[in-house]
Amino acid sequence: MENSSGQGAASIIPAEIDKWNWGAFLLNWIWGIGNKTFIALLMFVPFVNFIMMFVLGAKGSSWAWRNKKWESVEHFKAVQRKWAKWALIVYAVFIVLFVGLFFAIASSFKGSEAYKMAVSKLEANQEASQLLGQPVTTGFPMGNIEISGPTGSAKLSFSANGPRGKGTLYMDAAKELGQWKINEIFLEEEGTGRRIDLNQDSLVATTEPTAADAGSSFAGTWDTDWGSLALRQDGTNVVGEYSGQITGTIEGTVVDGSLKYTWKQTNGERGSGVFRLADDGNSIRGTWGTKDSADGGEWTGRRASAE
Repeated sequence: MENSSGQGAASIIPAEIDKWNWGAFLLNWIWGIGNKTFIALLMFVPFVNFIMMFVLGAKGSSWAWRNKKWESVEHFKAVQRKWAKWALIVYAVFIVLFVGLFFAIASSFKGSEAYKMAVSKLEANQEASQLLGQPVTTGFPMGNIEISGPTGSAKLSFSANGPRGKGTLYMDAAKELGQWKINEIFLEEEGTGRRIDLNQDSLVATTEPTAADAGSSFAGTWDTDWGSLALRQDGTNVVGEYSGQITGTIEGTVVDGSLKYTWKQTNGERGSGVFRLADDGNSIRGTWGTKDSADGGEWTGRRASAE
């Protein structure tokens, strides 16, 4: 067949080149300039550019054959293979640079003072420890950190996983006069959406149980309006199980004479609540709820036996 390349509409397209062109698809407008196919500059037109990528991939070879003089079909195919090869190289380099940049930013976030403060808050919170278990592993932080001299701001989120549960930590911090301060910080439990305010001092475990809290014994078996409740207490830490109308487990901490607990049922439902011990130590009264509220109703009981 006579070489009719470069003759525009009069060019006859050889069947062996009328195929998908990866160079045109991936490098689009760059490929278009190099192959005198200037319709590829439509890539700069919004909305049209997305469609144009696929049009160039399908029609690029025939357009390039018509718009530029080629030595032979073999020469054309060899040049287009080089375009496809360089397209793959460019995209591979771009991906490597993007991944490298992502990890560099994430690593800088993990080394920031704001992130370290958030992790310290998480590890020090008793309710978070009961929810996640120990040890806790944290993921790469997402968000932004801006610092200008002695001032700055940080809005971050990252995953927090433990042997008992999973969650996401959200924080908002500010830097003033060279010092970071956490304005808001929450741990959101996966699945339920229940949030724990890590800024609440009442939820932070003390290094030593207070005498009053350790002496508030919730240990024993209780006959409650939801069935039998068996609790075991070690200092301010309380664990137990309940059965009857429903079955589940309880974990909590005695704070200011009240048992603040989280519950989890065998069907996967979970929530939180609080029990208060009567002055005589023989009855409990409290509330329970789903997620981070206690609006489920009352939960009361009388002591059936001591631990």
